[in-house]
Amino acid sequence: MHKLFSLFILLTLALPLSAQLPDPIAYYPLDGNPDDASGNFNDATDAGDAMSVDTGLVGGAYSFGTDAPPSGGLILPIDVSADSFPDLTITMWVKPDTSIANTPGLYKTFGHDDGGWDRGFGLDNRNGPY
Repeated sequence: MHKLFSLFILLTLALPLSAQLPDPIAYYPLDGNPDDASGNFNDATDAGDAMSVDTGLVGGAYSFGTDAPPSGGLILPIDVSADSFPDLTITMWVKPDTSIANTPGLYKTFGHDDGGWDRGFGLDNRNGPY
């Protein structure tokens, strides 16, 4: 009985926290296409050498060659600037190939540039491993 009571208290405390989480703006599982699975119809467009592959950690993934964006990558129809979304969480799983992983540099994995408040995420291997 003590375990059930503790579980009930834990669920009672956790429910209000989960009710405060906003719905995702977009979700890209990359399972064969760059479509948005959130229901918000923010489908991405694959460009250049972007190619769907079946070697993702969970499900599919996309592979990008040497073309520099915007000629190689996924183009999202969302303005993720700090003006539009001051509080934004972005999650990505990125696996660089060995030529990038072993070469010092700064490699952009996600970027937004509207001439104002810009955002960029990348891998930094300039002072050792990532």
